[in-house]
Amino acid sequence: MTQEVELQTVSNPTPQETTASAEMPQPAAEKEVVVDVPAAPKEEEPKKEEEPKKEKQMNGCQKFCKRWFIDAFGGMALGLFCTLIAGLIIKQIGQLFGTTSTVGSFLTTVGQIANVLTGCGIGSGIGLSLGAPRLVLFCSIVNGFIGANASAIVKGTLIQDGKIVLGGGGDPISAYLAAIIAVEIGLLIAGRTSIDILIVPLVCLISGGIVAVFLGPPIATILTQLGLLIEKATAWQPIPMGMIVAVVMGVLLTLPTSSAAIGISIGMNGISAGAASAGCACQMIGFAVSSFRDNGWGGLIAQGLGTSMLQIPNLAKAPQIFIPPIVASLIAGPISSVVFKLQCNAAGSGMGTSGLVGVLMTYAESVESLGVGMTIFGIAICFFVIPAVVSWGVSEFMYKKGWIKKGDMLIVSK
Repeated sequence: MTQEVELQTVSNPTPQETTASAEMPQPAAEKEVVVDVPAAPKEEEPKKEEEPKKEKQMNGCQKFCKRWFIDAFGGMALGLFCTLIAGLIIKQIGQLFGTTSTVGSFLTTVGQIANVLTGCGIGSGIGLSLGAPRLVLFCSIVNGFIGANASAIVKGTLIQDGKIVLGGGGDPISAYLAAIIAVEIGLLIAGRTSIDILIVPLVCLISGGIVAVFLGPPIATILTQLGLLIEKATAWQPIPMGMIVAVVMGVLLTLPTSSAAIGISIGMNGISAGAASAGCACQMIGFAVSSFRDNGWGGLIAQGLGTSMLQIPNLAKAPQIFIPPIVASLIAGPISSVVFKLQCNAAGSGMGTSGLVGVLMTYAESVESLGVGMTIFGIAICFFVIPAVVSWGVSEFMYKKGWIKKGDMLIVSK
């Protein structure tokens, strides 16, 4: 609908203006100016409001999975790095100096303390990754410790003669459950009362403790049996299982999950852990070498010793770049489990060459049975030579075929 607005000039001319107007040409008559006022839009507000609701409903499960199994697992991995994994490395360095020396004794003690505080590290990592406020975050640290020692609490062996007796880092899955439940409940009640300083710690600690005691031990038992099954299956059929374990753990390392947390949670050990660590190395060294033309020496070091997760944005655009490191894992896994029989522990099974953790853990677990020379040679072949050569060869073939193009593996730093 439009509204017409007429503009008119009204004035009483003087005699001089009348004479001048007779001599000068008269200007064209002023035209009517029409201002268009847009019609009111039709009522479409209900439809616009319904669309976001549908989108939220569709993405609810995805958001839950991302929060619990990606964000929380990522925080759990950070906690594991700062406690269990770092502690094991420090302990290994201390043993090189000798446990009787001052330096060796000090480093060994620091490593053992870090190992014992694994649950606290997991709790703090989860609380931080889920955006917990301060009170809830501090409670998640305590809940992580409670969860890690849930089995000892149930058995009644945690407290002896009025003293807490700790034998190690405890169970990471129970720590994960206790911490994440405490954080979620804490987020529901934090800031809703005037006595948060009292209510939040009580509710978080009690709820997390109950979950840890009742759910932690049975779930931990199931995952431990799964780890034993994988280990026995790898020993029984080392070639196919070596391939499967290497590929799966390597892919989990690159995807936004935590292969380290998964390996520790299921207690992967022995030759299956060695194959898993070799598969992780294939992803890191493989991407570092195959993307060298895009990223140069900086990318080689960042991916080879850091993490292959840097390729996640590129994988979304060009998933075929996953092929070279996966092919390398298919070869390195069975060679590790059949030819060299490399062994590793749970802490190194999901690490590969990241910070050389997988390399150091594999050496520590294999040197006694294989000897120094064969262990170093096997690690060099399965963790560095095969990943580099195979990934480079496959990627060059794919470049020539046009399946991979320059820039597909470029790491963009923001």
